[in-house]
Amino acid sequence: MRFGWKVLLCTLLVIVLSLGTGGTILVLRNFATIRDQEAASAQEENLLFSSVLITAAASAGTEAARSAMAQAGAALVQSAQDGWSLRLYDDGGQTVWEGGATADASGLGPLEGGCLWRIFQQEEAYYLQVARAFTAGEDRYTLETTRDVSGLFAARQAQFATLRWVMAAALLGGALLMGLLSYGVTRPVRQLSAAARRMARGEYAQRVKVRGHDEIGELTENFDAMAQALEEKIQALEQVARQREEFVASFAHELKTPLTAMIGYADMIRSQQMDPEKAFRAANYIFTEGRRLESLSLKLLELTVMRRQDFSFRWTSTVWLIEGIQGFLEPVMEQYGMRLVCTVEEAGVYVDPDLIKTLLMNLVDNARKASEPGSEIDIHGGREASGYRVTVTDHGRGIPQEELSKITEAFYMVDKSRARAQNGAGLGLALCQQIAEAHQTKLEFASRLGEGTQVSIVLRMAQRQRRSRRGGGAA
Repeated sequence: MRFGWKVLLCTLLVIVLSLGTGGTILVLRNFATIRDQEAASAQEENLLFSSVLITAAASAGTEAARSAMAQAGAALVQSAQDGWSLRLYDDGGQTVWEGGATADASGLGPLEGGCLWRIFQQEEAYYLQVARAFTAGEDRYTLETTRDVSGLFAARQAQFATLRWVMAAALLGGALLMGLLSYGVTRPVRQLSAAARRMARGEYAQRVKVRGHDEIGELTENFDAMAQALEEKIQALEQVARQREEFVASFAHELKTPLTAMIGYADMIRSQQMDPEKAFRAANYIFTEGRRLESLSLKLLELTVMRRQDFSFRWTSTVWLIEGIQGFLEPVMEQYGMRLVCTVEEAGVYVDPDLIKTLLMNLVDNARKASEPGSEIDIHGGREASGYRVTVTDHGRGIPQEELSKITEAFYMVDKSRARAQNGAGLGLALCQQIAEAHQTKLEFASRLGEGTQVSIVLRMAQRQRRSRRGGGAA
């Protein structure tokens, strides 16, 4: 059963129970009040009639008391309202006189010093009967007065009928009102349900308009937030899937082209008699491409290890770290006619030294490939509020702004022909990005075409440091 129907039925049930119970109690209490008033009035009239009979008996004397009370009773019946009946009997139960209405006036029995009353039904009529004992002369008598109170019960039935009509009108009005209210209240829920079904079919851009500041409004806000997060996650997964497809395609391309050429050259050397110069060029191509594929395989291995390895972080001196890189790369820089300039502020950083060395050497190598012979590459390290920033700056060709968001993707190369000529595979920055994420930071790029590129990373600093036995690491 739908929630709106449940709300409607529960509301109607509450209306029926509240109106039915309250109305019934009200009618019954009103009936009881009027009945008690009728009984009190009947008892007063019975008392008045008894007084008249006692006076008549006293005036007639003992001998004629019965006859006088019979005459007085007949006069009382004639003067009383329609529907009255009287019955007078003595202690022996012998009737002295009776008359009036034809109700069955079976005696209630005398009550010493008081009276009794009852309401009884005869056929379709209701009667109120009152019995009072009194003494006239030396004898004791009981006067029963009976009056028709069918109107009292008819009024009660009319009130119940009115109550039923009121309940029917309340149910009809309540059903219409609550139907509209439940429709309005459950409309956001239906919208949420429809949006959820559309999202299940793949329409992740579905949103529900937020209305109101109640729980349902809060629910729709939470649903929209969930839908937004889900859409972002789906987009991220789709992007990852695309990147993996591109990775596989790029990897296959990187392998297929050189392997085809290498197989061709090797077959030529094996099957043909070649002059020394052609044989050298073929062997040199095989050697060069083999070295590039070897570099590619090592980079892929490093990327794989980066995803699975548990790293060893420790406090490390920045001077020891960066100057060590300068000493290692100095012969390479001299080979290409370049100069590596290091400006380092002494500090302690919390890193895996081997990984940070790999990151910085890749950044310097990329800067070398983007620079012309005779250029200068700078490494600067300094403290700042967020940590210790290390920046590698070259003065080479620069990177277009639209390419900056893609350069950390595996196999992505801004200048593919130049990168391959220098044995590049487009994996260096992807590896650097993995190392940066392992250190809970990221690579920051700034570049201008024709002016150069600046890449920086912020490392976590040590609060205290002490030199280790190896002269650079800190415990």
